[in-house]
Amino acid sequence: RVTPGAAQSWISKWKNSMTTPTTAVEEAGNDLEREIALIYTAYDGALRRNGAFDFDDLLTVVLGFIRQDADAGRRYSGMFGHILVDEYQDTNLVQREILRSLGGPGSMVCAVGDDDQAIYGWRGARVSNILDFPDDFPGTRIIRLERNYRSTPAILRAASSLVSFNRGRHGKVLWTERPEGERVTVASLRNPEDEAAWILREVSDLGTRGVRPGDIAVLYRTNAQSRAFESAALLSGIPYQVVGSLRFYEREE
Repeated sequence: RVTPGAAQSWISKWKNSMTTPTTAVEEAGNDLEREIALIYTAYDGALRRNGAFDFDDLLTVVLGFIRQDADAGRRYSGMFGHILVDEYQDTNLVQREILRSLGGPGSMVCAVGDDDQAIYGWRGARVSNILDFPDDFPGTRIIRLERNYRSTPAILRAASSLVSFNRGRHGKVLWTERPEGERVTVASLRNPEDEAAWILREVSDLGTRGVRPGDIAVLYRTNAQSRAFESAALLSGIPYQVVGSLRFYEREE
């Protein structure tokens, strides 16, 4: 009933939230969770017997070492005068506790991040880390970087109107000195093929209005989505170039 991938995902989530095998077994909400927790127990024991570490242990073992060895804790908390953490909204509980342990008296700790870009909760990241930063480090000064150099005012208004519904966030008002730009268009489509067809119709329409093909870009969420766009472009006779990756039909597989 339990695939290796599912067990691995659960074990990683437990480690990132500092849940021990014993606690995982005790707090299992159903038979499936209990079964995976027992796998976690056996797996953790096998790692220890072999003196081995998995990827998540690179964090948990470090935190345990700093906490359990008083001399080591004092040594490392006094080693760094300045600490900078980037993408702090993507950190998990273990990383937060490591940072608190390293940021000793006299240390200057700076975290850079955006609570509105917290999208990795499924792999253990906690947006509360960045929201609670002032509590973890009293005297914190919050500097909001609200000027946007990339987008037009129309895009910023559309994005801000959506993200304002997020719960648990530091408020911010993005602004830019760029020209107003075109209004954002939203299209709801049934499947990837319909999406590709709609976008390429837009591309063709831009072409008839004198826009050069080299000035048109299609951004997609994952590389796997390029197939639908490439197939539609080939059928439509629209030349295209894939930037930063191989064309789908040029991949060896």
